[in-house]
Amino acid sequence: MPILIAVALLVGCRAKGKWSEIDQLREELAASREQIETLSAERDEARAKLVEAERVRLSTGDLSSEAAAALPRVVAIKIDRLSGLTDSHPDDGRPYDAIEVYLKPSDGRERFVQIVGSVSVRADLVPPVGSKQAPATISSATYDAGQLREAYRSTILSTHYTLRMPIETMPALDIADSNIALSVEFLDALTGQVHRAERVLSVARPIGSRE
Repeated sequence: MPILIAVALLVGCRAKGKWSEIDQLREELAASREQIETLSAERDEARAKLVEAERVRLSTGDLSSEAAAALPRVVAIKIDRLSGLTDSHPDDGRPYDAIEVYLKPSDGRERFVQIVGSVSVRADLVPPVGSKQAPATISSATYDAGQLREAYRSTILSTHYTLRMPIETMPALDIADSNIALSVEFLDALTGQVHRAERVLSVARPIGSRE
C-alpha cells in the first residue's frame, strides 16, 4: 500500500510539473526497495542459521557456535538473464536443441554462495497473445547434489551453475513471437529449505544476449 500511494503521488506531481519532487520521490522509493531486499535477505539467512544450528546441536555438536554463525547460507536463487535457448547442431534443421539455465544462489549479504542439494528445472513454451496453442512443457530435468556440483562455473564474467537441458519436444507453431517460462526449485540439503525462482525469456533473444 505505501508503494501504491507513492506512485499515485508521482503521477500527481508529474501532472503539476514538479520534476524536482518527482526525482526525490523516485530516489526514496529506490532506496526503500533496496533496504527491504537487504533486510529480507538477512532475515532469510538468520532463519537458515537457526535451522542448521539445531541440526548441528542434535548431531555431533563438533562445530562451534562462532563457526556456525560465520558460515554463509543460501537465502535466494536467481535465474540469470543470460539464460536461454541454444543450438549445438546448426545443420540438423532444428532451430534449437537445448536450454541453458544460469543459476545464481546468494547469501544473506546478497553475494554468490555455493550450494549443496537437488535442483528441479522446467521450461514451458508460452505462445504469443491471441494464439490458439496452449502453453507446453518443452524440457524438464532434476539434478542431484553431485550433478549440481559438476555444473558449477566460475569465469571472469560470471560465477554461476550452468544447467543444460535438451529440448524434449517443440510444438508446431511460430516460436519467434513466443516466450520461454523457466521455473527452478532448489532443495537445500543442509537446511531442508526450498528456494524457488522464475523467469520469462524471449525466444527471439539468442542465448547470451543482454537485451
